[in-house]
Amino acid sequence: MTDAAPPDRPEGPASGPVVSVVIPTRDSAGGLGRSIASVRRVGSIAVEIIVVDGGSADATASIAAATGASFVRGPYPRATARRIGAERSSAPYLLFLDSDQTVEAGLVEECVNLALQHGWDAVKIPERDEQWGSFAGSRALDRRLAGGDALAYPRFFAHAAYDAIGGHRPGLEDFMEDRALFLRFEGSRRPWGWSRRSITNHLGRVNPIDLGRRGARSAHDAAAFLGPGRLAGASLRSVVRPRLEALANGAAGQSAGVGTWLAFPVYVLAVYGPRLLTAASRR
Repeated sequence: MTDAAPPDRPEGPASGPVVSVVIPTRDSAGGLGRSIASVRRVGSIAVEIIVVDGGSADATASIAAATGASFVRGPYPRATARRIGAERSSAPYLLFLDSDQTVEAGLVEECVNLALQHGWDAVKIPERDEQWGSFAGSRALDRRLAGGDALAYPRFFAHAAYDAIGGHRPGLEDFMEDRALFLRFEGSRRPWGWSRRSITNHLGRVNPIDLGRRGARSAHDAAAFLGPGRLAGASLRSVVRPRLEALANGAAGQSAGVGTWLAFPVYVLAVYGPRLLTAASRR
């Protein structure tokens, strides 16, 4: 077999999409149109949008229809929705977004070009938060303390690579759905890299109680993935150790104001307390 230069564009079905953007939804009328509009800002790359619903009672379905997106009526849990969207796709590349995210102009083309130029099977995309409220500074500080790599997982995949590692595992809802997929991807020793352009998370007002509920759910999912015997140690290492090391270093928290530092202990207790308690209860 002879080596050949990669094509300028991947070969997909005739006149078909190059990238399928899969967006799980549930009562997502507030942000879905904005998310889809950001993806539509593409040039020569053919893109399709596949919205897989989790049982919405608002205008999510009509918004998806108005934007020309394919709509799969659920209800489907989030990880299952991602998997169903991938199964509906015939494109050579997949981009998984949330309904409250927008992509920077040119991101889709960049991911395709990086995959072609470097032979990458996945691309990690930097994420930034748009947020407000009393605990917005605490969340931003927490992201800095955790480190960018710790909270980032690939969202762009070569479809063949995604299928080869088994895709998203149904039943894992918060955090673990993407982490479990990436751990299997890393174990396959497939190549990946970073994009320069980013995704914005439109979080709105930061509510640590809601984040705490998600933390408890992520601990439940982690128990299913890791097994109860490994969960407590893994949670302590992933939650506590990197933040303590960053605090000891001092650089990550230099830009935080007094108000942020006063609110930060409450934020940490609300967000990570349920996760750590759930992990400890499963030892």
